[in-house]
Amino acid sequence: MQLQGRPTVSLKEDEFLINCNYSEVQPLLSYFLNTKGTVQLNGKNLRAQSTQLLENSYQTNAVRSDTGTLIVPDSAITGLQKMNSILNIQYKQNVTDETFLASFDKVYPDTDSHNDQKPFQMQITKQHVYDQAAGLKTIISYLALYIGLVFLITSAAVLALQQLSEASDNMERYALLKKLGTEEKMIHRSLFTQIAIYFMLPLSLAIVHSVVGIHVANMVVAQFGHLNILNTTLATAALFLIVYGGYFLATYFGSKSMLRQK
Repeated sequence: MQLQGRPTVSLKEDEFLINCNYSEVQPLLSYFLNTKGTVQLNGKNLRAQSTQLLENSYQTNAVRSDTGTLIVPDSAITGLQKMNSILNIQYKQNVTDETFLASFDKVYPDTDSHNDQKPFQMQITKQHVYDQAAGLKTIISYLALYIGLVFLITSAAVLALQQLSEASDNMERYALLKKLGTEEKMIHRSLFTQIAIYFMLPLSLAIVHSVVGIHVANMVVAQFGHLNILNTTLATAALFLIVYGGYFLATYFGSKSMLRQK
């Protein structure tokens, strides 16, 4: 906690605290603290110092993955076998990831497959977390945009061709309406309404699907941490409106031009 510039905690010999930053598990642990609030560890009975969960991160990680850490006095674990340890370090001034890891590689080169003396199983730095997050976001965004644009352009092109074909087939009917005295503005309004209905019906279904899909996706993402998708959603919606709206306007003006030529 001192490394993070946060206040530390002190426990009596019979007290414990629980840390959890994994939102899906927090209600269960909160219920335990507010109903029972005691544990037995290494032959000792411990009681909760507070019914409030701590929500800290004790290691560098890309997501909030602490599903529950029991914090106890050192005396409560005397004689227990240590399973693993986490070492948090801060670089000295002017020391970067590259210089630190380069120094480590000189002592424990990765090319030596028989080197079992490496003092850790894995390492991760703040910059590694940033790079992983950026890389994953780029891959997912590219795949989503690529697949989405392919389906969007395909469906919009099919709708456009279908409506242009309808307009071509109905040339004589529109000409007859004009001979009967129908105003050109009314014909254009009818044409616009017809094309809008054909374009809006698939769009309404897509909006419903997107709302449900984004809600479910948020629930899945919440399992791994918090993510703000507002900017991405707005950018995607703007791109969608530009492409889909462009096809709609091109279809309308194209159909209207065919009528005028006739």
